[in-house]
Amino acid sequence: MAYQYSGTGQQSVAELQSLTTFIGDPLFNHSDAISFSHTWDQRTLTLICRSYLKRVKSRAPRLRPQNSKYLESLITDIIESIFKDDIATSFNMTPYHEFWKSPNGHSIEVFSEAYSSPKMIETYAKINDLPREAGDNLERVVTSLMMWPDATHLVSFGNISVWPFYHYFGNQSKYTQGKPTASVCHHVTYSHSKK
Repeated sequence: MAYQYSGTGQQSVAELQSLTTFIGDPLFNHSDAISFSHTWDQRTLTLICRSYLKRVKSRAPRLRPQNSKYLESLITDIIESIFKDDIATSFNMTPYHEFWKSPNGHSIEVFSEAYSSPKMIETYAKINDLPREAGDNLERVVTSLMMWPDATHLVSFGNISVWPFYHYFGNQSKYTQGKPTASVCHHVTYSHSKK
């Protein structure tokens, strides 16, 4: 309890409970805690992460040309199925500029969501400026696709990895995307590499 109420006193009950989980772990070594230095460990962790990111960048598999058509078909299927689903009602289909008026009267543009980014606004305007065929009164929207791969090591020995390609829609709020329970991440495909 002294830990929870010391310092700023802002530690939550959950934080205190998680601390007991670490201390109670069989791998916890009391002598490691005595020599702990946040500054040193944070610097070490940063160096490890930077090294990992360089390795991921250099080892990410490239799609073969014959696979790009297949990938395009998969992405199209995902887009169609999501836009037919009720979840699409939570999407922002019309990008907009958002401003904050400061106390001294200055108007400052706010950039907070992918669907209100300058690129989305520009693309939306271009698509809606295209000529229409007679009788075409359908709404035109921009679908923002956010995709990236991530490596997953498969075996304890050797260098076999699988690279899942993840896909999110930028038309959806980042707050919804940040909730694992929202199930808004789509696995597009998997690639593998063996070095």
